[in-house]
Amino acid sequence: MSDKPSGPPAGPPPAGPPPTPPSSTAFTQESVEAEMNGFGQGPARTSHRETIRLPVGFELGNGELATEAEVRAVTGADELYIGMSSQYNRNPNDLVYKTLLLSRTITRIGPKTNITMSDVGKMHALDVRALEYAVYRLTYGEENVPPEEPGPGG
Repeated sequence: MSDKPSGPPAGPPPAGPPPTPPSSTAFTQESVEAEMNGFGQGPARTSHRETIRLPVGFELGNGELATEAEVRAVTGADELYIGMSSQYNRNPNDLVYKTLLLSRTITRIGPKTNITMSDVGKMHALDVRALEYAVYRLTYGEENVPPEEPGPGG
């Protein structure tokens, strides 16, 4: 015979439901929506788009210079796509990651709506930086954007 007791532990059962978190950490539908609506108040909805002015501009196939682009927030599908992409798996580094991410989150450059890695690679570094910051701001909220570093590294 075993020395281990069988059945539930002795003693009274816990009284009532588990305690609720303090109100400062409790989330309500209203508080979540308030955080998600509006700039500088948390992340934007993934359906939200923002138009960005390109500091240098992107030369389109017809020679015209596009000075506006539109971006959206990063989704889980974007992260999954990058993690499974052959480009990133062959060369898992920040440059490939950022290029893939921008090719998915830039929804328009001028009239062009099919944005590729090649398009991102042809962009001026200042334009890439402006787009990266816009995507980061939309995804994580204004208050979470890291300070901008001088120089092209970012």
